[in-house]
Amino acid sequence: MKAKPECVRDIFSSNCQYIIPIFQRHYVWDREVQWEPLWDDMVSQLRVRLDGRVPKPHYCGAIVIDERKKDSVSESTRFSVIDGQQRLTTFQIILSALRDVCFRQETSELTAKIGKLIFNSQESGAFSDPADQVKVRPTKYDRGSFFDVLMTADREKVRSKYYATFKPKTSGKNALKEFDLPRTVQAYLFFYDMVSRLVQSPGDILGIDTYSTEEILIHLVETFLADFQTVVILLDSSDDAQVIFESLNYRGAPLLASDLIRNYAFMRAEQNRENVDEIYAQDWSHFEERFWTLEDRQGRLKKPRMEFFFTNFLAAATGTEINQSRIFQEYLDWINFRKHDLKVREELKFIYKHSKVYRQLVEPVGDDDLPNFARFLSAFDFTIAFPLVMAIFAETEIEPEEKADILLTLESYIVRRSICDRTTKGYNKVFIQAIRDMRSKGINQKVLRDFFTGLNGDSVDWPTDEQFQAAFMRKPLYKILTGQRLVYILSRLEHAERHKYSEIIKIDSQLTSEHVLPQSWCGTWPLTGGHQVNPEQLEQAIKKDRLQLPLNGLEKAIVERERLVNTIGNLTLIVGRLNSSIGANIFDLKRAAILQHSSLRLNRYFQSVDDWDEEAITRRSELLFRDALTIWRGPKGRSLEARDELLSV
Repeated sequence: MKAKPECVRDIFSSNCQYIIPIFQRHYVWDREVQWEPLWDDMVSQLRVRLDGRVPKPHYCGAIVIDERKKDSVSESTRFSVIDGQQRLTTFQIILSALRDVCFRQETSELTAKIGKLIFNSQESGAFSDPADQVKVRPTKYDRGSFFDVLMTADREKVRSKYYATFKPKTSGKNALKEFDLPRTVQAYLFFYDMVSRLVQSPGDILGIDTYSTEEILIHLVETFLADFQTVVILLDSSDDAQVIFESLNYRGAPLLASDLIRNYAFMRAEQNRENVDEIYAQDWSHFEERFWTLEDRQGRLKKPRMEFFFTNFLAAATGTEINQSRIFQEYLDWINFRKHDLKVREELKFIYKHSKVYRQLVEPVGDDDLPNFARFLSAFDFTIAFPLVMAIFAETEIEPEEKADILLTLESYIVRRSICDRTTKGYNKVFIQAIRDMRSKGINQKVLRDFFTGLNGDSVDWPTDEQFQAAFMRKPLYKILTGQRLVYILSRLEHAERHKYSEIIKIDSQLTSEHVLPQSWCGTWPLTGGHQVNPEQLEQAIKKDRLQLPLNGLEKAIVERERLVNTIGNLTLIVGRLNSSIGANIFDLKRAAILQHSSLRLNRYFQSVDDWDEEAITRRSELLFRDALTIWRGPKGRSLEARDELLSV
């Protein structure tokens, strides 16, 4: 590589173009961290000149460029910017602001001088396209606003265009603020306003008022063009641009894995002479949407969604567990393994298909099988299943009915294990192995059912019907399942009552779970036979039961009620605002309130119930289990006779 210091004038004086590759970050410099310090430096350097002292060069960092191959001798010189695009973009914005202030002050010679550093000469015909005339050509994301800044040449027109585009309101919390505008427009408005204030009030800013406006502008322009320098590094054919890109951008805040992946993919596309702009527009531009930059939390990690996407994508694509700290290296391993199979375009199309599935999983829209299943995964906080679902939906063209059956099988595995209160520690390995199994044997319901059926041990098994029944009817599901999970289970049972056995329902956030027999039943709900239990009796019975001491008849009845109060038979769905008003009412009043305000079939059951006691709770658990057994069908080939017997309850 060749390195030499160059001032701003040197960088832009020749007829050439600096192209910001698609893989580079957007323009991200801001007022507080970069623009204000840079402007302060310009003012300080200007004071030195106006005082008659010899200014020293002001170093602004490095710019790394790689000359592009020419298709013909007559083609103009173009450079790919490997590092320094933020500086180059800012320099051009400052030049535009200086030019426009000079034009407004009617200093035509200075205006023309600056213009030659923004646009290439058209005399040779090499830059006849307006997009080629600019000295710096940013990525498509910034290009529109950047070109407006360079070509409009009028602050008020630039400002009014973007204020109109962003539909500002005159007041209130939604009023448009400067930082809502594109960053390139913000930068232009800032530097234009700073230059304007300087020429209008030089005494206030510089402490000097003996110079005319034109003289101030001449010295300011010369200060920026001559005193501000960078080290320009020109790579040669032996330099690895990718390695240099990674090392130069590692400054305490390393690039995201997704940045490195984008960089590597598009560098390869350029080397292969693939149509980079077309690939970007069709298969990558959607990643520029705000959705992908929002931060999510998975476990202890908090990262932009795009980082989590690539973790899940690589797990789906490779059928292996992915180390969050090695995402880019894992990607390189995948590329090297498949380098003979995929061109960059095919690779990014493959990634794009997975990204569409991932977006539906994170932000479900509609009532099809996939978004409905995504809501189920959200209720159960089950992002660990994302790679398996992505592999199923992105990599195969199977019938919708088959996909629905696969999702129902997956839901059954998760629900049965959740209700049986099984550990969650082994899920990652289970779902990764499921990907490999289905990829080798075929992506269909039979393969997945066989896979889950073959898992043994409480840490990974698919609970049998007997195990499922015991947990469903006797475990305190109100305590085992979180609010959303319990609402989902009850909602599915509600739809089963409506004879929609294969429908995956959308969770209604307005519904909450409600105890029919209240948790605080002591003193208000007598035991069967009319015995009213006081708090001391309740505490004593529970204590003796925990210590496994002998219980008398009353204590056994108390313990049994306390066990049943949090089971499924004693739970229903209620509209949230009704919940607080009916909590501890006796059964007659509670039933009347439920029936008056609820049309759910789960609650119509209570129309024919006169008393709500232990026997009634157990009976309802049995009836609900019949529906549960139909919705969440169990392992193939296990307990078929038991299932028939259970369904006849």
